[in-house]
Amino acid sequence: MVAATIAVYIPVLRFQFVNWDDGKFIVDNPSFRGLGYAQAHNNLGAVLMSQGRTDEAMRHFAEAVRLKPDYGLAQANLQAARERWRRGR
Repeated sequence: MVAATIAVYIPVLRFQFVNWDDGKFIVDNPSFRGLGYAQAHNNLGAVLMSQGRTDEAMRHFAEAVRLKPDYGLAQANLQAARERWRRGR
């Protein structure tokens, strides 16, 4: 029984790790819903910022703030992304 359960989850975990670089599974994957969508959007924004995709990151930081207006980290990240965008992307 345990082996069958593990066999079912291995492809799921492999998919998650393979897709880590694009960050999409952070928001799209149901296993991250427990964290709250605000945190998931903030995390995706951070991944996108690290890839130099500032415009996309700003959208996700803004969504995190919209979902949880008192989320200080998302507010700070949104401000940093806006500063980077103003400086020339």
